[in-house]
Parts: sequence; C-alpha cells; structure tokens
Amino acid sequence: MGGCRPDVTGESPKGNHFHNGTPLTATLAATILREAVARPSNRAQFTSLSDVRDVRPDGDLQLVFELSRLSSSLPEDLELPLEIGQPSVGTGAYRILKREPTEIVLAANERYYLGAPRIQQVMIRPFVALRRRGAAFCAVSRHG
Repeated sequence: MGGCRPDVTGESPKGNHFHNGTPLTATLAATILREAVARPSNRAQFTSLSDVRDVRPDGDLQLVFELSRLSSSLPEDLELPLEIGQPSVGTGAYRILKREPTEIVLAANERYYLGAPRIQQVMIRPFVALRRRGAAFCAVSRHG
C-alpha cells in the first residue's frame, strides 16, 4: 500500500453503560477490543480481527482501528459482546440475573442506551418433554 496505513474510525453511542453502571468510554472500549482481538479463539472465528494492529481512543466516544489492510468483513466481525469483570457484565438490553441448568433469567437493562426494554424479565427454560414429542412427530411425519 505504499506506506499508507488504512485506519477506520468508529463511534460509541453517548450514554451507554454496562449493567453494573460503569460508563462505556472510548478508552475502556479500546482496552476491551484490544483484549478481544488478541484472543486466538476470536481471531479464528472472526478472521478479519487478524487485520487489526491496534485500537486506540480518539476523544470520549470515538475509536481508531489501525489495520494492516482494508477488510470488508471487519464491521460485521466487530459484533463482539463488550464485557467487563467477573462474572462478566455487558451493555445489552438485558442482563443475566440467574444462570442454572434448569433456567436462565434475564432482566431489562433500565439504562440501555436505546431505552429500557418494555419486557421487564425473560425466563428461558428447557422442556425435554416437548422435544421428545417434536422428535416423535418428525419421525411419524417422515415415515407415515
């Protein structure tokens, strides 16, 4: 590329917070993304991350991605969850209240940058009996 380095700038929405109340700043986002880019499993799954040389903040809301080459799939591959802490907390519309083999309970993130979700709580439970019936129905449909 004749000494020219491709840089891409991205912007974080103003007022975005993690579920624990920590504001999402460009500095924190750059740190999280640098760690995500360095993780071999992420580079294997999202191949364009290998093109990212560095991520640095540019002001309060903007990030600059220094790339080894232009990558058309990078914007899509950057659909990574931004998480901090242990247990991890994210910035999405819902946060995990409970995670057990029998159920997962999600609660609305009242500080979600696009506005609080109208559904306050979501419960996800496996129903083994329904799967068996469904499998039996499929077996009958294919053979009968």
